[in-house]
Amino acid sequence: MIKKKIILLSMVILLISGCGKEQDEIGPPEGQFEVKVLSSFGQTVEGATIEGGIDWESFQVQTDSMGIAILPGFALGQGALIYRNNFFPQHVQSLSPTIYFITHTPKQFRFIGDIAGWAIRFDVGTLITVDYHGGYHVYSYNDQAIIEIASAEIPKCIRETQLHGDTLWFSTHDDGIYVYSLENPLNPQQLFHLDIPGYLGSFALKNEIIVVGNPWDRDLLRVYSYNTSGECQEIANFGNCLALKMAFISNYLIVVNYYDNLPAVFDLQNPAEPYPVYNGVEPDFWSGFLFRNYLILVPTLSELIVETAYCKLIDLSDPTNPLTTGLFSTDSRLLEIINDTTAIGRYYSYSGAISVLSGGIIWGFKTVAIITDDTFLQSFLHEFEGCAPPYFIIGKRLWKLEDW
Repeated sequence: MIKKKIILLSMVILLISGCGKEQDEIGPPEGQFEVKVLSSFGQTVEGATIEGGIDWESFQVQTDSMGIAILPGFALGQGALIYRNNFFPQHVQSLSPTIYFITHTPKQFRFIGDIAGWAIRFDVGTLITVDYHGGYHVYSYNDQAIIEIASAEIPKCIRETQLHGDTLWFSTHDDGIYVYSLENPLNPQQLFHLDIPGYLGSFALKNEIIVVGNPWDRDLLRVYSYNTSGECQEIANFGNCLALKMAFISNYLIVVNYYDNLPAVFDLQNPAEPYPVYNGVEPDFWSGFLFRNYLILVPTLSELIVETAYCKLIDLSDPTNPLTTGLFSTDSRLLEIINDTTAIGRYYSYSGAISVLSGGIIWGFKTVAIITDDTFLQSFLHEFEGCAPPYFIIGKRLWKLEDW
């Protein structure tokens, strides 16, 4: 009897030992490894994406509720990027089974709701958008929800939109330019259509003339006179510009593209006889945009990852004599400056992230919040989708910028 008890006890001990061994071995499946992502305050970060590799050895894995991600074995030793909304992206030179820390941005975006298109009017409590396919949408919103209250169909293939008072102008891919009244925003009414040929994008208005350009290929800029009955006539063509962006300052047309028209300035005091007065060639700067009477030049980057770059500030108060007034630092590729203290950009160390920055054109801008989710799904013509701080449209979603 004693012998049987000893044998039985030995079997129990072996069983317990075996169970303990299996428990110790619970972890990543064979050929994989585990990493953990924590915030700089030591909190687990759920939903952080770890991405890297090329082609068949590419990987993209998200952390679970414990901040843990299981990575394929071939990711070991590879470089990677760790990113998540409201955190600064973190580059890793060589992945290993360890803990990685990512840092909160100074402020955070809180998701409110989905929208369609980009903003053409962004008022307190009311938002109007259009989309490429001719959708017109009116929303009511607050800091808790967004509700579509009206919609309409307008001509499709919308490119650039400009709102002048209650009048919406927009170019189309190959169907000219349309003009709508938004006096009653719930019921937009077409005023007239300008049958301007060609593939259109950017345009500029001045009194009874409109200038159109080609944003894809170098081409002549064309000047049309028009009336509110929709009659238009080409009165001049000039230049040889890829017209990424255009605007008037006084009687001068400012044209911005890449490298060699930063900017190009033409005198259109007599619209039938335009002539060039200035052309800026900036090999160290990629592109630019207008902010009031300033041109902001965005630098080229020889490396993919940078912490700080410097934009050039050009004063166009006298368009015939643009003056460089200095440089200012930024940690994002600027898309637009919204006001004296707020800008929108793409974060330099991860160009897929849209950032909101705080600062100014004198002392520079620093990123205060980041969205990394699905920002590549935005229309390539409308990276800046509209805002009325603290509300921002990013990735076809409405967000509110808040303190933590």
